[in-house]
Amino acid sequence: VQGFYRFMANGRPSLVPLLRLESYETNDGKDQYSMATVSLSYYFDENVKGFIEYRDTYSTPTGVTADNLTTVQFEVVF
Repeated sequence: VQGFYRFMANGRPSLVPLLRLESYETNDGKDQYSMATVSLSYYFDENVKGFIEYRDTYSTPTGVTADNLTTVQFEVVF
């Protein structure tokens, strides 16, 4: 499940917050994982974007350590 909202400026997106909830199974459905991702993107120009994203695995099978990841990225598209 994913949801986001686009704040618009001059007819194009400027700020985009996002929330994503994911779950998946491995080992023939015996191991179940759940993750949440929060992201905030900012569009500097039409083809220039920066974002920060945080992902947390908040539910794991017994004996598997939960983890998290933070990403900061800047994109220029030609």
